[in-house]
Amino acid sequence: MARQIPDSQEEVVDSATAAQFGNASDPAEAASSTESAAAKRYTFGTGKNPRTKADLARELSFCVLGFGVIMMGLLVHVIKCSHIEKENIVRVLMVTLIIISTLFLITAGYSNDQIAPAIGLLGTVAGYLLGKSSSPTSNDQPKG
Repeated sequence: MARQIPDSQEEVVDSATAAQFGNASDPAEAASSTESAAAKRYTFGTGKNPRTKADLARELSFCVLGFGVIMMGLLVHVIKCSHIEKENIVRVLMVTLIIISTLFLITAGYSNDQIAPAIGLLGTVAGYLLGKSSSPTSNDQPKG
C-alpha cells in the first residue's frame, strides 16, 4: 500500500490527532501520523512556516544583543556626561560586556559542556577587573 504525503501541515496535525484518539481508519496511517507528530513535537506555531527551537534561540539571542548594544550606548553616554576615572570606566564597560556575553551564550542554545569554559574565562576576567586596584591602601603598605 502506497503511503500518501500530506499536502499541508494541517493534515499532519489532523491525522496525528486522529491516531492519538484512535479514529484513524488505517493502522499504517496511524503509525506514520504518530511519527510525524513526534517529529513536529518541537515546533511552535502552525501553518506553512512553524518555528523551531533553533528559531526561538536565534530570536532571543538577537534580543539579548540588541539589549547589550542599547546598554553599552547608555553607559558611554553616562560616562561622557560625568567625570569618572579611566580605570573605573574600563571596569564598568568590561563587566557590562561580560554580563551581556554570558547572557548571549546562554540564550544561543549551547549545551552546558560548551558554555562552561567560556563562562569560566569570562568569570576570571571579571574577577581580575574587579579585584585589582590602582592605588595601594594603607593596609597593603609595610610598616617599619
